[in-house]
Amino acid sequence: MTALSYRLVLALLFGLAMQSFAGPAHAEFVKRQELGKEGVWTVAINYDKKGLAACTVTGAPSKQSGKYTRRGETYIQITHWYREQKFNEIRMLAGYRIAEESTVTLSVDDLTGFSLLPLGDSAWTSDDLDPIVVKTMMNGRRLVVSGLSAKRTKTTDVYNLTGLRAAVLRAGRACLRR
Repeated sequence: MTALSYRLVLALLFGLAMQSFAGPAHAEFVKRQELGKEGVWTVAINYDKKGLAACTVTGAPSKQSGKYTRRGETYIQITHWYREQKFNEIRMLAGYRIAEESTVTLSVDDLTGFSLLPLGDSAWTSDDLDPIVVKTMMNGRRLVVSGLSAKRTKTTDVYNLTGLRAAVLRAGRACLRR
């Protein structure tokens, strides 16, 4: 199996796994209650038809660059899934369809680099890396995310990590005490 074929199989399997887990849960939120901000990061509780579903921490980039004419909403979100007791799931919404066979790169303080797995307009860290990436982000000052759109446009988004530690801890407490 060639390296390209191997990556395509992995991407397909990852896509199927993400659709079976993440897709329906995101689509079924019926209510969102903002708990407030920690720095530039918004903490919220999200409900579905059964009640509390997830606690989230969401932040938008402070700077975006790339030669694009139009771009949709862009953010990083850390999710604590209440019923599953799964914490620190990372999702990056790119604001465009990410190029297939590309890698989205996330680096903290220009030192630590992580590869995210793209699927449509989002990119995700693998489950085993989620807690490591979140801990690294909580201890950092600046996050840079680089990606490539389906139209082959390179983008770079810069996030301020001030307040992220407090936001993640606040979201975790909100999900645990309910």
